Amino acid sequence: MSEGHPLVISSDNPSLFVTTGICYNFYQAFAGIGGLKAKLGTLKELAVNSIRYSSLPTPPKDAALVMWQNKWDTFTAGNV
Repeated sequence: MSEGHPLVISSDNPSLFVTTGICYNFYQAFAGIGGLKAKLGTLKELAVNSIRYSSLPTPPKDAALVMWQNKWDTFTAGNV
């Protein structure tokens, strides 16, 4: 990420690994990348890249990015 290469978090194969979400994966990557120096912007970049570089067709991908941005704005309102 520091050299401009996109890093993506994905669910891989949730049925094989019996998982219901990927929040833990985001946390592990976030902590591993930045440790105590990690910033909220790093988490945002991970999330946006995971949508941007997904295999979704363009219309649903665009809708997902808009929905994500709205939720991000609500989450960070007054906190950043």
